[in-house]
Amino acid sequence: MKFDCYMKTIDLSHNQIQHQDLLNLVNSNVLAENNSLISLDVSFNPGTTDEIRQKIALDMLRNISGQ
Repeated sequence: MKFDCYMKTIDLSHNQIQHQDLLNLVNSNVLAENNSLISLDVSFNPGTTDEIRQKIALDMLRNISGQ
């Protein structure tokens, strides 16, 4: 996911991804380093929180705006 610049969207919704795993994903700089990714859906996972949604949204907005 970090180096695949062809992916635009990823749907990880409705899985059993726990909070710590999602937190590791958003804190690992993977989303910040992949500039092509504009959508990551992690809804309906037991670990999804407002904090994680916000961090993902900020990374996606940065990619959309090209900064």
